[in-house]
Amino acid sequence: MKSISLNRGVGKSSRYFYTLLLYIIKGYVFSSNCIADYDHVIPVSMEVFDGDDIVVRPGDVVGIEAGDRGELIVQNISGAAMDPVIFVNKGGQVRIGNLGSGDGIKILGSEHFELRGDGDPSVFYGIDVYKAGGQCIKIAGLSSNFEICFIEVSNPGFAGIMAKTDPGENGYAHRGTFTQYDTVIHDIYAHDVPGESLYIGNSFYASGLSNDLVGVRIYNVISERSGREGIQVGSASSDCEIYDNVIRDAGLLRISGQSNGLQIGEGTTGKCYGNIIINAPANGIVCLGLGNNLIYNNVIANTGTNGIFSDNRAGAEIVGGYVRVYNNTIINPTRDGLLSFNEVSENEFKNNIVIGSDADYHAVNTGNGATVSSANNVYQLTTEGLKFVDTSIDDYRILSGSVAIDAGIGLSPDVTEDIEGLARPLGHGYDVGAYESGALSVTTFCTNPSKWGVTDGSISVSVIGGRPPYTYAWSQEASEATLCKLSAGSYSVTVTDSASVSVTRKVTLTQSPKL
Repeated sequence: MKSISLNRGVGKSSRYFYTLLLYIIKGYVFSSNCIADYDHVIPVSMEVFDGDDIVVRPGDVVGIEAGDRGELIVQNISGAAMDPVIFVNKGGQVRIGNLGSGDGIKILGSEHFELRGDGDPSVFYGIDVYKAGGQCIKIAGLSSNFEICFIEVSNPGFAGIMAKTDPGENGYAHRGTFTQYDTVIHDIYAHDVPGESLYIGNSFYASGLSNDLVGVRIYNVISERSGREGIQVGSASSDCEIYDNVIRDAGLLRISGQSNGLQIGEGTTGKCYGNIIINAPANGIVCLGLGNNLIYNNVIANTGTNGIFSDNRAGAEIVGGYVRVYNNTIINPTRDGLLSFNEVSENEFKNNIVIGSDADYHAVNTGNGATVSSANNVYQLTTEGLKFVDTSIDDYRILSGSVAIDAGIGLSPDVTEDIEGLARPLGHGYDVGAYESGALSVTTFCTNPSKWGVTDGSISVSVIGGRPPYTYAWSQEASEATLCKLSAGSYSVTVTDSASVSVTRKVTLTQSPKL
């Protein structure tokens, strides 16, 4: 069981984001780096940090001075695999905004580096790019082997984070001449973005020109109110995983073909799991992948068309590969739970819950000669008998007595855990949908302090499974299920059931920026 709790300093338009509550169900906790020494400091007045002009060695730590600043261009940086160059906020929050043109932070021609916003424990997202003419964060120019984390992006001209080198860039960035390795992006809050919140890799793998991405990891990303897809990954032809993200209200511009929640784009193969996708005007997940795609343990609710759409692109496919759709919970698709037009892959649809698919459509549907092998799915027009915890806040954990319990089949080695990391099976058989029932399951619901120095935060605990009654032991010596009037800081609670099984959750309430 994962032992994390995600809590971000909201303090903006809403104090209690259901999206964040869903994300907290996964149980994530984060820590901030404590950095005492910096090899270099980028002052707020510096616009370009160039490794050709400044001696930067592998393993160097570069502090980005806190405060309001304009566009920052970083280029020609070379770290090493075990010693990346680290760029991190120094002394508070870095704020970049009100840019008439250009990108917020642009990194070009660099490799083996990290861009991090966890340099100060007083602020959760230590880098905030809140308005840029182009992208909030742009990684391009043959850049490779990088990590981006603990950053808030909003209101750019187009994408929140764009990480790709297009074919022909720098004269030779074609497939076979350049490969983008180890693209790791996590702990990002992207909101109010007219393009994609995350746009990773080129979208047109079938053209034969786009370069490959090898080793992609996208996780712990919150995307809210994007004009196009919340997350789009393309040309990730080897070792790609997209997991534990929350995407809410994607595709608000309703552009045809770009209004999905999450896009596994052309040329992409790998795993997509543990994601929560709520409200997309088209598909929840669209998979145009290379083949050998595994899509499992996702929650998808309220889509304008299908829960999941699978298709292939000529010239961008593994003939004889597979698309495996296992143990997803799909709620209220306007059309089909799964629609497949992929005629070259073996399509499998097993252990899924599909609720509310209109009678004129189907839980599973096909076209273009595609076929789907289905087994042990639960198809219903309503949630009756499923015993979800609380559909009003999109909490689709299942309670004792649910028709989904023990209704599935074993899908090991592809699926051995549920969306919370609980082992499958827990009872006499495998449960259907994203959640396995029975074990002690603890989630935290948090409200961060509304303003700097205010003590109006709260943490409440929701417990199911195990053997009630439960006891609560907080690090603050409290014993209730809910704590109120809290300041920013770290908290932990241990929940113990009557069988003496314990689960500990650690929670960080974050401080709003000091105005």
